Amino acid sequence: MRELTLKQIDVFSTTPFCGNPALVCSDAGGLSVEDMRRIAAEMNILESTFVSPPESIVSEYRVRSFTPSEEYDFSGHAMIATCFCLVEDGLVNLTDGVTRIAIETNAGVMPVDFHFEAGEDKYRRAGQDEVPLSSRGRAGVLRRIMINRTIREFDSVGTSPAEIASILGISEHDIVRSGLPVEIVFNGVRQLLVPVDGARAVASMSPDLIKLRLLNQRLGAKTTDVFSLDTLHEGCVSYSRHFSPAMGMWEDLGSGAGASSIAAYLLRHGVVSARAMVMEQGPEEDKLSRVHVEVKDGESGGIDVKVGGLAVTSMTRRAVIDLDTVTVT
Repeated sequence: MRELTLKQIDVFSTTPFCGNPALVCSDAGGLSVEDMRRIAAEMNILESTFVSPPESIVSEYRVRSFTPSEEYDFSGHAMIATCFCLVEDGLVNLTDGVTRIAIETNAGVMPVDFHFEAGEDKYRRAGQDEVPLSSRGRAGVLRRIMINRTIREFDSVGTSPAEIASILGISEHDIVRSGLPVEIVFNGVRQLLVPVDGARAVASMSPDLIKLRLLNQRLGAKTTDVFSLDTLHEGCVSYSRHFSPAMGMWEDLGSGAGASSIAAYLLRHGVVSARAMVMEQGPEEDKLSRVHVEVKDGESGGIDVKVGGLAVTSMTRRAVIDLDTVTVT
């Protein structure tokens, strides 16, 4: 018998029950993969992560990620939720400025940067886009958590805009008028990127998710990101929606991996220059995720991307597990 603390953390927002939720267990050492899978299935949140001691000397922690039905390699928003939980639980020693740690995943070792500004006065006067935080006795504000990735693989797609448009429930011309190609980007998982001319077309579409899953499987993709350079709010570079039926998730409310792939794609095609930007994601205009992305050409080839944002804990639950059952209260 073992008792665990499970947190629902909403990412890309500082408002509880907005943004994109993930379940995090920051003390999963000793749990089997089957234990983790059972807990994820019981909680039935789109993505759950479990933190264990590292398996190599170059990392601080080992993180495994699950949907309710299967283990997967990497998710940007679930990794940000995990890192926020580590900070909130006092498991990362933040210093003034940028603190970097390395985390092992099935997709490799991920460097993660915590942007923290120390000071009791800042803690007391935290603004809307900051999180007041007291970690290991040091007070201040957390400004953002950023994951570092290098994206090197871009593949053409052997299917027509007409077929993709039919599955998404939009016009073929919505894709063609964007003037950009449909591509697959490898970013820990293979992601199908579909450019569309017009944010309203993206917001109002109703994809056939069964056919989209079959298309993803045929193309060897795990997710589909449909995006437009026309945005719903000023100050953002793109508006997108993220679908993962091939991974057992219908629609993700905000994907860090999706945003970083779109940013790398836009730099590769000369749409943006190397810079920082904000991308908005999600199906509901009043609850959009805001993802911070920084992109530049990599020194060793590929495209270097930093992706992240803020998060908030919305719910804390207790789980008791034994060999046969998982009980959550």
